[in-house]
Amino acid sequence: KQTPFFGFVLLLISSLLFIHGAMGVSQFKHWLSTHDETNKVLPFDIILECLIGLGVAVFSITFLISRPFKEIVNTSEAKLKSMDSLFYSEDFTTFKRRRHPLVLDSLKDK
Repeated sequence: KQTPFFGFVLLLISSLLFIHGAMGVSQFKHWLSTHDETNKVLPFDIILECLIGLGVAVFSITFLISRPFKEIVNTSEAKLKSMDSLFYSEDFTTFKRRRHPLVLDSLKDK
């Protein structure tokens, strides 16, 4: 059985990469303000560090921390359903047996 400990370690490393990238961005902005530079493009190493941290975080959460995915549709029960019931949803059922707000019988007499 796989333990998610390694996934949490990778998630901690990616969090540290994000924090280090945020510190790099704040130092770069401070350097721009002190030197009156007009360059507003972040250095490539900061962008790369943030992207690597994002990739490691997504990988660790998806494959190492989360439990195995389960099937949404039970295949044994899906074979038993007819074609009409495949597109049936209770959320979109309309009930035509509700009473009409006007009494229609009194209108027929006139």
